[in-house]
Amino acid sequence: MADMIRISSNSAEIQGNLQSIRNQVSDLSPVMKGISLILLDATEQAFASEGPGWRPLSERTKRERAKKGKWPGKILQVTGQLAASVSTGTGHDELSAWVGTNKDYAYDNQFGAPARKGHGIIPARPFLPMDEHGNLRTDTEEEIMDFLSRQLSKIIG
Repeated sequence: MADMIRISSNSAEIQGNLQSIRNQVSDLSPVMKGISLILLDATEQAFASEGPGWRPLSERTKRERAKKGKWPGKILQVTGQLAASVSTGTGHDELSAWVGTNKDYAYDNQFGAPARKGHGIIPARPFLPMDEHGNLRTDTEEEIMDFLSRQLSKIIG
């Protein structure tokens, strides 16, 4: 299995809300499952919208794909294997949620890679909801905060 790309959040607000929920309930697995689904949705949206900020395919790549009957099509979805390999989970400690893929080439597509085998560089086309430092994107953090606020409201009343 390939190394996993780790997404983290150092948001004091997220951590504080999680601690508040933990103080109210003994099992955080439903909350962590909800967060993992938010991460999955953000990843699926990136594949569907080809972004945010994905560089278009080069004309050379389009011609090569067209010869194989794979163009027009979606970026990063020639076979669909990368998008289909995305999975989610929660940590055993009930304080972590993750989204990732076991595909070896996922890292190169997320962060970009140098030229190989006569091909040009692989431009970064981030599909996981993280910035270049491995932190949650701001929009994903906001969505998680909204989710946690709703969960707290249910508990506290």
